[in-house]
Amino acid sequence: MCIIIPAFNERDRIAGVVGKALEFGRVIVVDDGSSDDTAVFAKNAGAVVLRQPVNMGVGFTTKTGLDYAVKNFSPSILVTIDADGQHPVELIPRLLEKIRCGYDVVFTNRLSDRARMPYSKRLGNVVLSRLTNLVSGSRVSDTQSGFRALTMRAYESLALECDDYAFVSEMVYEVGQAGLKYVEVDIPAVYHAERGYKGATVTTGIKIFLKTLLFRFRK
Repeated sequence: MCIIIPAFNERDRIAGVVGKALEFGRVIVVDDGSSDDTAVFAKNAGAVVLRQPVNMGVGFTTKTGLDYAVKNFSPSILVTIDADGQHPVELIPRLLEKIRCGYDVVFTNRLSDRARMPYSKRLGNVVLSRLTNLVSGSRVSDTQSGFRALTMRAYESLALECDDYAFVSEMVYEVGQAGLKYVEVDIPAVYHAERGYKGATVTTGIKIFLKTLLFRFRK
């Protein structure tokens, strides 16, 4: 199994995430043009590190890691997870169990943890998720969570093109189009208020939805 971590300026948290993830498989960190020492800290923690000279976006960065894993290690299972500690790495086995049960893709749902998810984030995620499901025909509660697991065969069946935040919605759309068997796992919502909340802004959310609408017409 390979765990792919896209990272941008996460020097303070990346080592902790990598250290926990190494308990479950090979870890690949893709540094998306960070201006800090994210790549150094990730490598020292034991990850395979790929570096992009400039910031290319979370979609491009995640695909870079996934493609590298498939080409160099041919893992049966791929996991993606954020670098900032937002996702509970220790829950990776719950996702793997679903794969072992025959699912092709496992999404995670933070929206069940209403008490800890900031209202603005919850509202934005709910709206984007419903719109994404409307376009894709899928039923995924939290389409914006980047903590996912999928088989290598499933990944290779997806036509993923988005380089920015729309990548997570695009994967939901492609999973539906490919007829893959998917399931959700509830996870706690973890946010670090002192650093601000990373993710899509309202403006970014609108752009994501507009791109989602275009998915239907690109083939």
